[in-house]
Amino acid sequence: MGIFSAYQGASGARERSYVTANRDIAAGEHLSRSDLSVVPLDLPDELRRLAISSPDALVGTTALAPVLSGQLIWRSGVVKPDGSPQLAQISIPVHPANALGGRLLPGERVDVLLTSTAAGAPQVTTISSGAQVVRVDAGDRAVGSSGEMTLVLAVAPEELEPLAEAAAAGTVTVARVTGLGWSDDDTLSSSTGNG
Repeated sequence: MGIFSAYQGASGARERSYVTANRDIAAGEHLSRSDLSVVPLDLPDELRRLAISSPDALVGTTALAPVLSGQLIWRSGVVKPDGSPQLAQISIPVHPANALGGRLLPGERVDVLLTSTAAGAPQVTTISSGAQVVRVDAGDRAVGSSGEMTLVLAVAPEELEPLAEAAAAGTVTVARVTGLGWSDDDTLSSSTGNG
């Protein structure tokens, strides 16, 4: 903080307010409005881009590293879960051929299908409907590798176990349903009847 004050006096730069912690915060803690304060500071341009000016933007985020009382909270020091607060995240392995060639983008909606064999006949079951794609990891496409990619999905908590079991039970297929019956105001929990 002393460095920032010295810079303020030397630069005469335009003063803005930035968010600091008003108590010691441990890594992994969720931030609430009562954990945050706003203080006026003049920061260099390269630091101004990394600082946060609105405490509301930090409510519900998780600290990635310890933050001391009075310390500025940087964008790189917190993470906000994708999806709504009612959603959990899970990663599932899937072959690109069963996931639109891997051409999925974060924020898209997908259905996850399981194909298994029952009494000698194929049986298809929908494991998750309208899951939100959080991240797509292409994986190793080298010769001799499994070729599997990893999808990180935001889903309702009750879908975690079926999704975890799916890879062991049969073939997982991912179908894009982005834009099918969804509006910008929809959340997964309300659209699937889980909230």
